[in-house]
Amino acid sequence: PAIFGVEVLVGIIKPRYSFVRGENGEDVGEVQQIQDKGKAVPEAKAGMQVAVSMDDLTVGRQVFEKDILYVKVPERDAKALMSTCVEKLSDDEQDVLKEYIKLMQKKTPFWGGF
Repeated sequence: PAIFGVEVLVGIIKPRYSFVRGENGEDVGEVQQIQDKGKAVPEAKAGMQVAVSMDDLTVGRQVFEKDILYVKVPERDAKALMSTCVEKLSDDEQDVLKEYIKLMQKKTPFWGGF
């Protein structure tokens, strides 16, 4: 697996979450494990710098240093978050969700029904 460092800017990441590149919305892959200071952890929250491992990924080919990665959110979940659960998200999380929706709409207009 590829192992590389990430800084969580907003929200939470967990093993089995998938990432997409912020530049083009392309799938990067699924997080296998997260480590903080050499120990496996169940999640990483905003502000943490951790190591993640992902299978079938080459750093420098599918993902690059300084890339911004988003957790992949299924379309129906993004729609539900924006329509019925938006008040449960922090302002930063709402902003990132809106950025993510715009990113996905570059690939597929009307993604999320917005």
